[in-house]
Amino acid sequence: MNEEKITQAETLMEELKKILLEITWGDKRYTYNNQKLILPWLHEDYRYSIKKLNLSSDKEHYYLEKIEHIIGEYAEFY
Repeated sequence: MNEEKITQAETLMEELKKILLEITWGDKRYTYNNQKLILPWLHEDYRYSIKKLNLSSDKEHYYLEKIEHIIGEYAEFY
């Protein structure tokens, strides 16, 4: 059961990376309502998704920190 939750968490991390890559490479940076405006919502949604998995506190902390590192690279956009 715990291994399944970790697999889900890893899948979420890979999904987040793909979404960010699509947003940052496919966006027109200076257009009105560009895609980067959704980054705060993505950040929040992925944090909640990890919390819903009810991982052990150290694993949850690890994945939440991982989200911060992934999103943190793009924090200048929001």
